[in-house]
Amino acid sequence: MFTKYVILTVITAFLLLMLGFWSGPWVLVYIVHILNQLGLCICFVEAETTYEFSALVGALLATCAPTATVMLWAFSRKQSGWPRAYGFFLFLLPTVISAAAGIGFGLLSLKGHLGSVEYDISVWYALAYLLWWAFGTLLGGCGLITIILFFISPRRKRTCNV
Repeated sequence: MFTKYVILTVITAFLLLMLGFWSGPWVLVYIVHILNQLGLCICFVEAETTYEFSALVGALLATCAPTATVMLWAFSRKQSGWPRAYGFFLFLLPTVISAAAGIGFGLLSLKGHLGSVEYDISVWYALAYLLWWAFGTLLGGCGLITIILFFISPRRKRTCNV
């Protein structure tokens, strides 16, 4: 059973990594367009930056699959008949939402940090800042969920047997 989940996690991480590589340039252009419209930056997208951003978005999305597996393990600890594959995808959803929320918080924080000050900010700085928030929210949010599930799972076992 453990092998099935390792294979499922690896395949899902690979697919999310590829999704990040394919969607990365589009997301980069969109973020730069938003920053330019807000007057926060006058940026031009270079090919190297697009490649780096694609790699980082792919890595961020690929991180969601192992995190979902850890959350599933914490939830299904000492549970007979659980987990199933649908549980993995059920826990994949909050991890992806957590990563997306991190990018959103990063955008809001970047806008609030710069305020009305008009100066040129590099694309790399903006993306590093956003991805710092994204990884922080992913690890913090999913880590908190994992700890809660880790402590809830033995209580579920006790209440189910009563």
